[in-house]
Amino acid sequence: MAFPNDFVTRRMRAERLRLHHADAVHRMHTDQQHMAFIGGVRSEAQTAGILQRNLAHWDGHGFGVW
Repeated sequence: MAFPNDFVTRRMRAERLRLHHADAVHRMHTDQQHMAFIGGVRSEAQTAGILQRNLAHWDGHGFGVW
């Protein structure tokens, strides 16, 4: 299902960050190789905090992390 802030190109699909992305974001945050250059591995609590801040930003400003 597409939402107003989602978009698709020939090479990618971008979705607004939503609560149902929590598991995928946490998997990314615990991957040492992926996180090596963007702040290091994060705990589940850190991921939850980041997710909540980003969701609040979307709600408050209408834009944010994809």
